Amino acid sequence: MQHNLREFLRHGGSGQYVLARQNGTVFGYRSGISIKSEFLGYADLRADFTDQLDRVIADNTRMLLNALTPPDTVPWVTEADLRDVSDAKEEALRQWDTRLTAIFEEYETHPQRLRPL
Repeated sequence: MQHNLREFLRHGGSGQYVLARQNGTVFGYRSGISIKSEFLGYADLRADFTDQLDRVIADNTRMLLNALTPPDTVPWVTEADLRDVSDAKEEALRQWDTRLTAIFEEYETHPQRLRPL
């Protein structure tokens, strides 16, 4: 936990540093109510990405079935005959989580953010 404003700005944390003026004196204190170390709306971003993956999987399935079935014939390939891609979807979500974590960690240590006050 950081109690010093400069160290808090440099290293972040899961709180906030509040500056207040009382009787003409400015003082600061650490308050643990902020979620500064987390993405805002991370769950919504991940849900949107998952929905987008589901749409792409459905589109690809439809295109494959159309490509494998000649026009004006009875389909001999069904969706059940195609490979299950749920493992690829889970790997894509794992990679997405890893990349967003790396982006946020890079942001936390970015030189522009670490300037002295």
